[in-house]
Amino acid sequence: MMGANDVINPAVRDRKDHPLHGMSIFIVGTERSFLICKRSLSADFSGEMNELFYDEGTMMLFGDIKHTHTALVQLLK
Repeated sequence: MMGANDVINPAVRDRKDHPLHGMSIFIVGTERSFLICKRSLSADFSGEMNELFYDEGTMMLFGDIKHTHTALVQLLK
């Protein structure tokens, strides 16, 4: 699954005071481990941090998504 930082932030679903509360999101973080590709640890569009970045099961891969995704696909072939 691929999605922007905002659409995987559980605070959007759980916190009524979150600026994007009520927006449709993917349910992520229930897996034992998952990979987040991002350019940096910066906050999302709303200015809020994503708690998943610090989850025990999170693996972070930093880089431009187009180049990073292309490289990952090539490695998996």
